[in-house]
Parts: sequence; structure tokens; C-alpha cells
Amino acid sequence: MNITTHCSQQPAHTEPIFSFFTEQLTIHKFPIFYTQLPVRVALVDLDTLNQALEQQQPDIPQLLLSPEEQTLFSRFSYPKRRREWLGGRLAAKTALLLFNDRKNIAEKQMADFSILPDSHGRPVLQDTVDRAVSITHSSRFAAALTAHGTNCGLDLQKISSRLPELANRFTTPAEIQRVKRIAPKLEKNTLLTTIWTAKEAIKKRLLFNKAAIFSATSIEQIQFLSKNEHIFFCRVEEFTPLQAVQIHILPPYVLALTGDFHA
Repeated sequence: MNITTHCSQQPAHTEPIFSFFTEQLTIHKFPIFYTQLPVRVALVDLDTLNQALEQQQPDIPQLLLSPEEQTLFSRFSYPKRRREWLGGRLAAKTALLLFNDRKNIAEKQMADFSILPDSHGRPVLQDTVDRAVSITHSSRFAAALTAHGTNCGLDLQKISSRLPELANRFTTPAEIQRVKRIAPKLEKNTLLTTIWTAKEAIKKRLLFNKAAIFSATSIEQIQFLSKNEHIFFCRVEEFTPLQAVQIHILPPYVLALTGDFHA
């Protein structure tokens, strides 16, 4: 397998999302982006993946997926679903390989391990109990997070103009005011997308087996880090203490991640 890592190399992209995903590696001539955090978060450009599948590397699924994953992948008939699922798995496998051994990634084989859905549909790394995976996709990107433990949550959302009309379904006036006090210059759609994204990340980590997801989570405190970075501290049903969610505003996207990042 030809995996080349380009450390500290700024991708030739100008979108704000690449101010977060600042590192790049190449797998079979296909670029995957990632960030250098205590955890690993990787990003796949689905438009680029689609071009690779159609023109350059149509054998990517056979080369990079395990037999079990290939079987599952073959069941998807819609091109959009196939592209999103494959992009998410490639991001997750990259994040896991970087997390486990950043120095010897070139010796690893992506097809040697499987990330399969559990009974709740969550992606789970097979044959291990100490690595958690979360996958998300929105518009042209798929991303994945890996962390210590059994649960983590990642959500990427494109900022939506539809959220104001849905606000009463996923947030409260008190939560909106808390965000406004910390980030008064956020326009309405972006503000609501940060709340939605934070709660989706919490859902993936802690409420994956619950029916009520938004009402079970309340944003209690917010820490301002910078204009586009915050930490939301959420109260989540029976879980204590407050759960921290990192928020990164990368127009036109918002990225939220939560998990046991310091174990």
C-alpha cells in the first residue's frame, strides 16, 4: 500500500474548513486531510472521491475495505449513499491509523480491519474495546473522529437557512441567549447550526440508543476560545458531569466533536 504523509503542509484549498484540517496524506493517489489534535479527525472531499472512482482509482473499495465492508458497500445502490459511506470509512480508517501509530502509517493496511455498524447503526471498530469512532458527512465532505474509550461524537453540518423555522424542535430561547452572550456577532443561521451540531455530536456519543435526543441535552455553559471556536458544556440526561463539546465554525460548515480526549 502506498500511503504518503505530508506533515505541516497546507493543502492547496482556500475554504475555511481547511484551516482546521491542515495536514494531508495521499492513499493510492487519493488525498485525505486531517488535523493534529490529541485525537485524530480526518476529512474526505466527496467530489474528489467521486472523480477518483470514476476516472482514476475505481478499485479503491477493493483495495481499502475489508471483505466484510465490501459486502456491506455492495448493497448500496444510490451513488450519493455509496460515496458518503465510502468517504466516511476512508476518513475513519485514516484517523484510526494516525491515532494508533503516526510514525509507521506507511506499513499499515486499511483492508486489515473493519468498521461495521452495531445494532444502533453506529460505526464500531471490530475486535477492539479501547478505540471509539464517529463518522459524519455533509454536502461535499465526510469526516471521522477517533478517540479513547467506547464512545465519541462528531458532527459536521452545512449552515442552513431552514433551521430558524425548526428551532423550537431542538433548542430553547435560554440556550440561544447563552450563545448570543458569548458570540453576539454570529448571524442567526450560524448560531442555530452550532446548537444543532453540538447536540448531534452528543447524540452520537451518549444518546445513540435514545428516542429523545434534543430535549435530553441542554447547553448550560459556553467557553469562548476565539471568534470561531467555543466549548459548549452540556447537561445530558443522567450523565454527569457536564459534557464538553468543541465547536469549530468553518463557514459554510460547523464542526462539533466530543469524547474522552485525554484518557
